[in-house]
Formats: sequence, structure tokens, C-alpha cells
Amino acid sequence: MGSESAGGTRLVQTGRFYDSTQAHIARGHLETAGIPCCVFDHYHNTTAWDHNIALGGIRLMVHAQNYSRARAIVETIFETERATTARELIRWPLIPTIIGTLIGIWVGAPSIWRTKRKNDD
Repeated sequence: MGSESAGGTRLVQTGRFYDSTQAHIARGHLETAGIPCCVFDHYHNTTAWDHNIALGGIRLMVHAQNYSRARAIVETIFETERATTARELIRWPLIPTIIGTLIGIWVGAPSIWRTKRKNDD
């Protein structure tokens, strides 16, 4: 998973993201901590966002000697966000979906279960 940079120093992948904003947030945290890093393949997300997963996402690369420090920082950045997001993803999108479905049934919106049509003969 490493590649050679122009100076001959080995670069290793610290993180893989599918959102360029998160990748650049992580890059900002690492640079603030004094760890030089690069975001690779972030243009794929901008220009061919529908192929982003197939192309492997956006890679955050650091020098091999900074890997352990960088990995610890990246994990702490998104650890609390993942915990809250997982809970919210299970609970909150379900409520508007149920409410919208009930309103649709009450109003009489067409649905896939209503297969009988009136004949105008």
C-alpha cells in the first residue's frame, strides 16, 4: 500500500475516505499536528463521484516514519462522529419515512400495492 514520493521516502496510506470533505478535514488535523501528508485521488470524488467506491475512494498518505502518530490522530478525529452517526442513522431517517408513508396513504397517493385500475369502457 505504499508508494515512493519524489524524494525517495516511502508513503503509506493512513486513511481511506469516500467523502473529500472528511479527507481534507483529516489532512488539516495532521498538518496542524506537524505531520506532512497528501490527499490522493480526491478529484475522482469531484468529477466521477459515482465511480468513487469502485476506484477505491480517497487516500490520505503520510511518510512511513509518521504513520503510527498519523493513524492515531485520524482514528480519534472520526471515532466520536462514527458513534453518534451510527445511532442517528438507525433512528432518525426511519421516522420521516413512516410519517410520509402514513400521510401518503391517508391522502390517497398512488402506490405500488394498488394494482386495480378503473376501466373507462
